[in-house]
Amino acid sequence: METSVDQLVTKIYKNDIQVKRIRKEIQQLSENKIEHLAIEYQGSPFGIKILLQVLPSAFDQKELSRLPNRNLPFMFEIFLGEKFPFVFPKFFCRTTVFILKDPL
Repeated sequence: METSVDQLVTKIYKNDIQVKRIRKEIQQLSENKIEHLAIEYQGSPFGIKILLQVLPSAFDQKELSRLPNRNLPFMFEIFLGEKFPFVFPKFFCRTTVFILKDPL
């Protein structure tokens, strides 16, 4: 685990159970080297944001051809609030997806 991420965790979370659990979650994400996935961690006054970028190469090209933004990564955000793991994380999709209908 990167030192900066570890410092981020210990700065935000004071409870030992929380620190251990978050370190475990981050370690599992970091160990799963997924070819088409980029992970970034950001701190906020209320918790940690995990930013995930899923590259277009991870998807079937035929299905992507129906998307106008097919060359852009899909962006997701997982927010681990200051009460995590005692409350569920919040998941957000930060990519707007429009599907083009097949012409008649």
